[in-house]
Amino acid sequence: MQKVTDMALRRYIDKCAADAAAACGRENDIRYEYKLVGNNLIFAFRCKYHKVRLRFEYRLFNNLPKNFGLKLHLVMPTAGVEYEDAVRACRFTYSEDTVDVKDSIGVWDLFGTPVVIVPRYAIYPDGTYSLHHEEELRSAGYDINTVYPVPEGSNHLQADWDIFLSAYKKLYGCTPEETAIKVLEQRA
Repeated sequence: MQKVTDMALRRYIDKCAADAAAACGRENDIRYEYKLVGNNLIFAFRCKYHKVRLRFEYRLFNNLPKNFGLKLHLVMPTAGVEYEDAVRACRFTYSEDTVDVKDSIGVWDLFGTPVVIVPRYAIYPDGTYSLHHEEELRSAGYDINTVYPVPEGSNHLQADWDIFLSAYKKLYGCTPEETAIKVLEQRA
């Protein structure tokens, strides 16, 4: 895997966005957020112009592997909410509700709204969800039935997430993101 710098990646993504908008004769209104997990780019973006979105996605899907050695994973609202074309390639969705022990991989401030990022596949290493997973997390310090206090300046999702992440790492020795990517790669 080649070393990817945040500045080089942002510069490339910005160029792809500008080129897609210019090719369609539209303003560049693309906003995006991402997180690198190994050589996987978990990527969310917004754009109000359908053709610009398609050009932007196409370029990222085709060129990020060649130029940066990265595999692109889109984060979309619940399947079918925004538009169908990207849903086929979507590997992650998001929820504004709560941390779910069976499939939450992180809390992002996505375009100004705190959300829980959720993979389409589970985050428990053996790939099967059971009460056993909940019980193990409880023994490691996270109980799904507990309402945790929210520190000042934080939100309920972030407070829950911090406790969940600590218990998950203690239990499995890795982050939910790493497990989700591993499960995705096994199913590919």
